[in-house]
Amino acid sequence: MMNHSRSSSSDCAHREARCERGTGGMSPRTLGGADGPDADADFWRWASSRGVVAVRCESRDVAEGWRGIVATEDIERDAVVLRVPDELLMSARSMNEDAQLCDAFRAYDSSAGAGLTPADKLTVHLLREASKGRDSRWHTYISRLPRAYNLLCVWTRRERAMLQDPRAIAVAERARQATRASWRRARGVLASLGMTSTDGWGTIRAWRWAHCAVSSRTVHVPFDAAGALCPVGDMFNYAPPPPPHAHVVVGTPLEGGVGEVKANEEEEEKDYADEDADAIGSGDGSWDEDSGEYVFRARRRYVAGEQIMLCYGRHTNLGLLEHYGFLLDGDEKASNPHDSIEVSLF
Repeated sequence: MMNHSRSSSSDCAHREARCERGTGGMSPRTLGGADGPDADADFWRWASSRGVVAVRCESRDVAEGWRGIVATEDIERDAVVLRVPDELLMSARSMNEDAQLCDAFRAYDSSAGAGLTPADKLTVHLLREASKGRDSRWHTYISRLPRAYNLLCVWTRRERAMLQDPRAIAVAERARQATRASWRRARGVLASLGMTSTDGWGTIRAWRWAHCAVSSRTVHVPFDAAGALCPVGDMFNYAPPPPPHAHVVVGTPLEGGVGEVKANEEEEEKDYADEDADAIGSGDGSWDEDSGEYVFRARRRYVAGEQIMLCYGRHTNLGLLEHYGFLLDGDEKASNPHDSIEVSLF
């Protein structure tokens, strides 16, 4: 979901140029990329007018991640920092409000052997709303999305070769192939909704843009397996959870046997929730059915001016690149404690 990218500015500029060349009749501004103080102010006015409540925090430019959520006052652990109402989420629920979209999905599902996946449908939903321009209720949000992404599915063959490790290259190739396969599945639905290669909205490049947004920016919700796009909530940058206390080597017994390993894992989870909480450096979010909101809480104390981070699981650097388009490769403080490599013994 987040913008914690380590890519160089020249790489990003190159990707944006490629994206713009392939968008046909699409407006670059509509396809994300709106920036600057006026765009920031417009976005926050739009979000606030639709029920988003930011508590002692605001969006600012940050050293890592381009833009993030920063505490404006000291914040205690477990305090609510952001509330986003259901009506602003893009998910299966908002799809159901679009009769034409639902009809297109039903027609496809009845004619195709295998229907679209939940992620495919959310990607179509995002493209449809982007194609509406200012007629979409999410126009201000969509115009603020990144214009280009760095997930492995958009890497060129030359860029994939720079990974060097054959396993990593294979992961990148599968990601690109899977994205193309999902586009092929959805082309009939896109065409029935008036999104074709002629106007740009039915192209593989437009599909990759929307697919990357869905992969990298959704939050978990219990009512949609694909998750939900969450305006403002997707501006939190990522911080990993604490490192594991024991490295499990597949096929080799660790001292103490399986029971000992399980005990270590349970103790690790306890540490994550309790005494290590102040060292996590991450926030957390969840769906609140009672209030009908997605609620983000601070999982440690923050002082004014400090960036509030979000933890969305343990990932290797390759996993982060595949699903979110960034990796953690800085000094010890900013490195990834969950990175790993595979070593062939034979």
